[in-house]
Parts: sequence; structure tokens; C-alpha cells
Amino acid sequence: MKILLIISASIAIKKCAILCKKLVKNKIIIDAIFTENATKMSGSKELKRIINGKIYSDDSEKNNKMLHIKLTREADLIVVCPATANIIAKYANGIANDLASTALITSNKQILIIPAMNSEMWNNSTNLRNIRKIRNFGAEFIGPEYGKLACGEIGLGRLADLEKIKKIVIN
Repeated sequence: MKILLIISASIAIKKCAILCKKLVKNKIIIDAIFTENATKMSGSKELKRIINGKIYSDDSEKNNKMLHIKLTREADLIVVCPATANIIAKYANGIANDLASTALITSNKQILIIPAMNSEMWNNSTNLRNIRKIRNFGAEFIGPEYGKLACGEIGLGRLADLEKIKKIVIN
């Protein structure tokens, strides 16, 4: 199986490497798109050592104009992890202004959204409306979970358990 992993700029980005290790051990091929803000936060170099596919950013499409289509057609599944309120809003409202959001809009595959954000962001009425829209598109959400958040608050917003994510992706 081959997945396209879309990584957006959440503090939970540090858990992507752990998730990818679990998936690669289960013979899953992973290509990854980092949003512009995600590239500023995380070590794509670490992920590059783990995954068996390629890592892409907005710059990747400059010399390959249809990359967003190619990546989604080659994948069996699209996984957005961690999903921020921003990437959720873009997908829900048809905004396609970077490689990640354009790939989501052009995808003809099942999409799994794995959110991670502050509980106030998660429970914001605009975000909840966007989530309903995306569910109506047929995308599936995994999480978020309740617990201590990176900001120190307690609430709904934690990235789902990595074992749970792995099992759902494999199935």
C-alpha cells in the first residue's frame, strides 16, 4: 500500500516520525507533503531517513506542474496528519493555494484527517462547520483525543493514539 501523508504545522508534527516508523514496518510506502509552515517547524530530514518515498513542498511543483495530481493518483490513501484548523478550513472551502491543499482538492482517494490543535480551536463553531462539510465529502476523522495539550491546557485536541492511527491506516 502507498499513502500520501500531508503534514501541516501543528505542535504534534514531532509525532509524525514515530507514526511513519510504525507504518514503514508494516510495508507501507509513504510520500509526504509538508505545508510551508510545517517545513519551518519540523525536521523533514529526519522523516526523509524513515520513509521509503519522497518528501515534497510547495517548491516541488515549480518544475512539475501537475505534481498534485500525480501524487494523489499514485497513492492508495491520503492521510493528513497532523491536521490543523487551517488545512481543514482550506479543504472544506475548496481553497487550493499550495501543494497540500491542491492535492486534497484533486484527490480521488479516501482521505483520513487526523487533527491536533488546542481544544478552543477544535470546538470553534467555524471549525466544527468545516469538519461537518468534510465528513459530508466522505473523509474520515481519527480523533482528536481528550487529554493534556502541548499548551498545558486539558481538553479535546490531542493527536489520536499512534497505534490506533496505524491500525486504521493499515485496514
